[in-house]
Amino acid sequence: MDLEQKIQEITDRMALKQLVDSYAILADAQNGQAQKTLFTTDAVYKTYVNGELKMTLNGAEEIGNTMHNFLNTLDSVFHLNGQQMLNIKGDQAIGRCYCQITLVETQNGTQCTTQENVYYDDEYKKIDGKWLIAKRNSNILHVNKIG
Repeated sequence: MDLEQKIQEITDRMALKQLVDSYAILADAQNGQAQKTLFTTDAVYKTYVNGELKMTLNGAEEIGNTMHNFLNTLDSVFHLNGQQMLNIKGDQAIGRCYCQITLVETQNGTQCTTQENVYYDDEYKKIDGKWLIAKRNSNILHVNKIG
């Protein structure tokens, strides 16, 4: 790999980390409508809980609208992204990112906290020089409810 290729790989890795972190930051801001800009127009988002498929969303519009509606039922949201592994091949990449998510909501006048341990298996595409999420499998491994 020559110097230019190494620089491109580092640049792509940084952009993909920023993409994943932007998704989390927009969720914390409860801005699902802005999240849709991080996905390809034909993206697929699936949610699994303990290996069982619970939801499939198709297209950036549906993903953004669904996230917006869900996030705005909550009092607050906090994501803490951890390790990320990437395999980049040209304008396509696959990756896995681990995340701890805290969701706070009021139920029957009582504030409840849900903590989730999640990993995302992603497929990315670079379109017009910008990395986007083409496919995201959200794998919820553990849910802990407090309150």
